[in-house]
Amino acid sequence: MKIIQALLTVVGMSLVMSCSKNNNEPNPIDNSKLHELKFTVSGFNESHIPMDSKAATSSSTVAIPINNILYVLLDKDLLPIDTLMRPVKGSASSLSLKLPNGDYTLRAVGFDNSNTHSLYTKYQSVFTRFIEKEIFKIKDYDISDVFILNKSFKVSKDSTYSKLALKRITSKIELNILDKIPTEASYIEIATNSSSSFYTLSKDLKDNITYPYNTDFVSNVIDISSLRTLSNQIISSNILTIDQKFTEQFERTSPVKINVLDSTGKVILSKEILNVRLIPNTITRLSGKLFEDINKDKNESFAVTIDQNFNSNVITQTF
Repeated sequence: MKIIQALLTVVGMSLVMSCSKNNNEPNPIDNSKLHELKFTVSGFNESHIPMDSKAATSSSTVAIPINNILYVLLDKDLLPIDTLMRPVKGSASSLSLKLPNGDYTLRAVGFDNSNTHSLYTKYQSVFTRFIEKEIFKIKDYDISDVFILNKSFKVSKDSTYSKLALKRITSKIELNILDKIPTEASYIEIATNSSSSFYTLSKDLKDNITYPYNTDFVSNVIDISSLRTLSNQIISSNILTIDQKFTEQFERTSPVKINVLDSTGKVILSKEILNVRLIPNTITRLSGKLFEDINKDKNESFAVTIDQNFNSNVITQTF
């Protein structure tokens, strides 16, 4: 059922997925009663550290952390009536819609879609998952930065909404290894009780970005072969925590499992840190001498630093 006619200011905007029409086709909307709505969202041109609390534009030359924005238009009942996807170019993007009078919500999710798959079911859900690859029979998820926007608005006249800033909802773990990385170490697996997918909209979970619960661990396997014999190295991994919402974000806790593997996939060191705090748009830094005694069962707690601005307030935990 064609509810709106979406027009883009940049050539190349396309529907994520088309849907079949309902059997009962309503009378066509009178185009003279449509109002033009223009939206401009920004800021993806930024560094990781230092980093603003919002996805604000900066003069950094560091690579843009996202390459795609998924827009979803919701009706007054928060059901999806259209979805559009466009690539990110620069630090802002624009969207133009023609809509009849009424109450709407526009959601936007910015992410790197190089290893994702999105599914859109009209009036039901918009769902995106990160696609895993297998390393030594470990499902490896490379979770990108994820930014969101949730904007409710009423249509009664032509309107322009500018400078709408997307905010980051992913967390980041930094593993700061103070001692020398041994020559046999090739990979580090960082696993957390988190999510590898997100909703832009679910009919049953209208406000949720991530599912309310997950008993599985999501792993990220990182090649550290180039860091052998080096000390004081930082290895990072993005985390998409469970039960996050568009209207409010929350602190979550998770065990963090660390496995060090050699070039054949054999585990040469394992460690688990319980109840690690994970906060959206915040770095949690686990710092210590991981290889001080590679044969020792290291059960000491980590010292944690948390950085809510991806800048100076880092949660630090030592091990």
